[in-house]
Amino acid sequence: MSPEPNGDVQRVLGKTVRHFATAQSRIRQSGLVVTDADLLARVNQPGDTTEIRYIDPLAGESVASTDDLTQHIVAGKLTGGAARVMRLTRNASWEGARLTKMVTGNDPETEIRTRLAEWLALDEQKQILATVNGVLAHARTVSGEKAKMVGGSATAAFDGAMLADACQKKGELKESLSILVIHSAVHNQLVKANMVVNVPASEQNVAFQTYQGKRLFVTDALPNAAGVYVSLLAAPGIILHASGAPEGGEIAVVSSETAGNGAGGEQLIHRRVAMQSMFGYSFKGSATDTNAKLATAANYERVVDDKQIPLVFIESLVS
Repeated sequence: MSPEPNGDVQRVLGKTVRHFATAQSRIRQSGLVVTDADLLARVNQPGDTTEIRYIDPLAGESVASTDDLTQHIVAGKLTGGAARVMRLTRNASWEGARLTKMVTGNDPETEIRTRLAEWLALDEQKQILATVNGVLAHARTVSGEKAKMVGGSATAAFDGAMLADACQKKGELKESLSILVIHSAVHNQLVKANMVVNVPASEQNVAFQTYQGKRLFVTDALPNAAGVYVSLLAAPGIILHASGAPEGGEIAVVSSETAGNGAGGEQLIHRRVAMQSMFGYSFKGSATDTNAKLATAANYERVVDDKQIPLVFIESLVS
């Protein structure tokens, strides 16, 4: 097989698949994920790692001016840290007979683009939620972290009081916690209790649901065990993300005239590179890490004061 330009497939796919995938991505539409300008500028640069640097909240109080020139202001100390971010690579491939003959209708390009965009939206969402689960595993297992980053109760159903207590973990920052990510089982529990509000679509927004004023995002990718489900309460943009352009392009079609005993066949290849980071956390893994590695507690380190991270995990019981 050898890579060849295929006008019927590649002409549209190259620049449009990612656009349609982003539009279809439920986790992106939730507001949890934002494209970060700094990561976007670095994702195509040489090297597999970069850093996001943070400055800690400034301490101290202002002082009054004086005519006494012997008095000098005492400077406070600037402190901060850095979060390590990996450049992750992902590839996928499918093969079959002539691609444009495998779909019906007069517009095979659109059909292939649509299927690829649907797959990409789900695959990228799995990768992002793997990072969420890795930070959760860190919060649950590292000494002293659970009291700071995890709320709720393994013996009680999700309710307004549990949500309020989780918000309080962030003190005055709690007003920024406007997105609530829940498992479908928890969502069903809230719907049965008539506690979910449906917000109709408008010219600016698609239809969505809220609970206690928090915008809901439902996904079964969050963990659960023995009836205990984990929800995620966060501020918009808690996950920083950037997609890059892999070497060789995002889309390739490899043709083989000898496949199928001479009938011919084609292989569709998708490549992507990305950087993603949960705000306040440094990733200690590698560029080739799988989603399972992204979800591993040992690959994360909190580098920002917990009160400055607008994120709380909530455990609750579904019986």
